[in-house]
Amino acid sequence: AVCAGSGSGLSPCSNVGAATHGGVGVVGVPGGAVDVQIVKAGELADGAFGVSRYTLYEVCPESLRNEPPILMVWLHGLDMSVITDPELRSFQKHFGRKLLCLAMRNPSDAPDGRSFIWGLGYTKAQNRNGWGFIYGEICPTYLCSLCDLVREIVSHMGAEKAVAMGYSAGGLGAMLLASHEPELFSAVVPVAGHGVGTLEPPESSFGGPQPDAARIFEAFLQQRAPRLAGVPILVAIHAPRDTVSSIKDMRAIVEAVVEHGGRSELVEVPDEKANSDASAKKRKKSSHGYYHYSLLQESAEDILYAKLRGVLTGGQGTDREQRGLHAKEHATVEARDIRGEMLPSKGSRDSDADSARLL
Repeated sequence: AVCAGSGSGLSPCSNVGAATHGGVGVVGVPGGAVDVQIVKAGELADGAFGVSRYTLYEVCPESLRNEPPILMVWLHGLDMSVITDPELRSFQKHFGRKLLCLAMRNPSDAPDGRSFIWGLGYTKAQNRNGWGFIYGEICPTYLCSLCDLVREIVSHMGAEKAVAMGYSAGGLGAMLLASHEPELFSAVVPVAGHGVGTLEPPESSFGGPQPDAARIFEAFLQQRAPRLAGVPILVAIHAPRDTVSSIKDMRAIVEAVVEHGGRSELVEVPDEKANSDASAKKRKKSSHGYYHYSLLQESAEDILYAKLRGVLTGGQGTDREQRGLHAKEHATVEARDIRGEMLPSKGSRDSDADSARLL
């Protein structure tokens, strides 16, 4: 799908006089000072999904000031849009590039009362027993609007690559975004993420009503895995002990992407690190707290960034050619509804409309 331009009026940071984030200027780090600046703050708004606010940051050592950046689209949980200067500097250090970070906020409720898990909307009835992630409907309008914004940032800021990255519910958001328009992204990274529907039984902490939840999950795989295979690499990071999101579901997503010819890998977080984000006094038992271990600490190099580096530093032309061939191969996707009936094959934009009706 190629969406219409959003017209956000972005300009390269050097031309807009960007403000310094949080009043913090330049700090000394190995390899030179790293400046964190706000390029733009704005919002996506539409009657189909309410309001989704965003902040675009530039994180750049002086030595990389004239280099082309990469763009990280960051979706964290549902409402955790705040990202700190130290976190931004850690991301930049690991990427080793001039970094643009688009930190999104989960959409607010739509005028009709629907709530959202990023690109998945659900009514109160659909969210009974917390099952909105199963019975919700994908919102192509939101995904299209966010892809428009990503495309405009890439164009106006000269970004060489774009990465969709999300934690927890943001992992689902990252996969929905990258599968909506695979040619925009060089990598997708769901951490502690989940899909739409689940294979887990009702008695598990992340389970749902079976067999409905499994049929919906399988439909999600059929519709999204071929498109995720069009992204050069997917790295999923998950703790086997996680009780908030299912590693069984994430393993199925990774395997489905591989089956469709994609490059995909599941990295398992050791049990002793699954709660490492929590303080010693407030340590939780969910095993859903490994954000710093996976993405920011030195351990993140082997877990993630070494796997991404070849894609993010490779030749842009070859990368685009490979994605173009894969996009053509999977431009038409067969899908079945939760009753197992075949749906008409359509182009990717129309298939998203089908997904919204199915899921």
